[in-house]
Amino acid sequence: MSLILACPHCQTKNKLAVERLSEQPQCGACHQPLLSGAPILATNDNLSLLLKHSPWPVVIDFGPLGAGLVRVLGLLLPPVRQRWRGSYCL
Repeated sequence: MSLILACPHCQTKNKLAVERLSEQPQCGACHQPLLSGAPILATNDNLSLLLKHSPWPVVIDFGPLGAGLVRVLGLLLPPVRQRWRGSYCL
């Protein structure tokens, strides 16, 4: 099974086999890390695959983009991402 993930650096859509989630995959276009610790936009097409096949715990915020919780998480998560990189999926 595969996911389609947009690169957080160049926004190119990349097809990624779920088995490779833990292998630090890179974008096919810009060669930057696809899973940089930045939030992944969950869609109807990829949410169930992310939940089912992620090798890490998944943190989900179902609030609207730009809502208070999203902004607070945006401020709190950079140090967490550095400390726990590769240990969870957001």
